[in-house]
Amino acid sequence: NTDTQWPNDLSRVSKKLMNKRSQSQLNATKIMQEVQLLAKTGLAGDAYELLLESVYAEESKALEYSSLLVEFNLLIKALGDKGELSYCEKIVELMRRIGMRLSVVTYGTLISRAGAWKKVSLAERFFDEMLRDGISPDVQAYNSLINTYAKAGDYPQAMSTFLRMKPANIRPTIVTFNTLIDACARSGNIASTDMILQQLHTAGLRANDRTYSSLIHSHCQVGDLKKAFEYLQNMCDKGLIPSEITYSTLLHGCGACGDIQ
Repeated sequence: NTDTQWPNDLSRVSKKLMNKRSQSQLNATKIMQEVQLLAKTGLAGDAYELLLESVYAEESKALEYSSLLVEFNLLIKALGDKGELSYCEKIVELMRRIGMRLSVVTYGTLISRAGAWKKVSLAERFFDEMLRDGISPDVQAYNSLINTYAKAGDYPQAMSTFLRMKPANIRPTIVTFNTLIDACARSGNIASTDMILQQLHTAGLRANDRTYSSLIHSHCQVGDLKKAFEYLQNMCDKGLIPSEITYSTLLHGCGACGDIQ
């Protein structure tokens, strides 16, 4: 037996779905595939209803679903990609009801999707919940939170999060530094880009095309075309090929400064 309680949400489950199939004839993995498909096609409500219907179809089902952590993480990703963050929270609540323990991947997915939709407070809440659950954030979780602040143009908070990584024995990646440079660009704080680039090299990492594109963008943002073109030259000298976005950024910067030469 399971002590899982039937949620109030179940009263809203579509009778059409209830009568459509016998859940006992489908295993949990197969149903989760259907649920994920509904989520990917933008039918978040139907996906959630089908999942509720299936989990609570019979008492033994909850136990069967409680072992499908990877599938639940993929479902959260699919819902988050569509901006259905409220349903992501409902899925998390359901996971806890059936006795599942969220993983660092679960939380990392929640943080990254909240950040992608510029829901800063929600991303922060997920990060704090992860810590309260006794789960140590990995580099992807930290990068996701830094990216959340970068998208919001909040460089101080992005850097503050970065500084928490060393005491936690988390080694930053090239993605970490590229995201910090992006935070500089979005906040207009180009004074910090050289410092971040130096820290990147100190960490034993090599700047890539994304690094240089972000540096070029940050300097174009404030009209420093001379520095932007210096970075372009450095990029080419290192054998890196500028993307169309890099050139478009430079052209836009030239146009904004009235430099059409």
